[in-house]
Amino acid sequence: CQETIDLNFLGRTQEPGMSRSREGDMTLDEGRRKTIIHWVKPGATIFDAMYHYITVANKSAKWNYDLSGMEDVQIGQYEDGGHYTWHADIDPPCDQNFQRKLSCSIQLSDENSYEGGDLILQNANQLQIQHCLQ
Repeated sequence: CQETIDLNFLGRTQEPGMSRSREGDMTLDEGRRKTIIHWVKPGATIFDAMYHYITVANKSAKWNYDLSGMEDVQIGQYEDGGHYTWHADIDPPCDQNFQRKLSCSIQLSDENSYEGGDLILQNANQLQIQHCLQ
């Protein structure tokens, strides 16, 4: 984990975590999300490992989704007061040529080094899902 942090954070470009508004625009809304984002591309160890295990999970769970690739990996860095409130991983309006079928989260920090930060999943609004699949 520390190697992944060192390779992908140190000396790399950082940008504030943006969120998509209901109108589809990317906005900085620290009420919804306060993080620093680092992007990892194919070829990086963490990217390739995640892609491998996602494809293994897809097959072993017998979901058998047609996976045509993977977005760049987004690593969120949370400092004191950082947060990300309830959100869907893909919000309408969405690109009709793109469907996110599987998401994956990996904890890189020592769980004793912070408070909070639990990953909690809830059922998505069916109307949002149907909108993206139409």
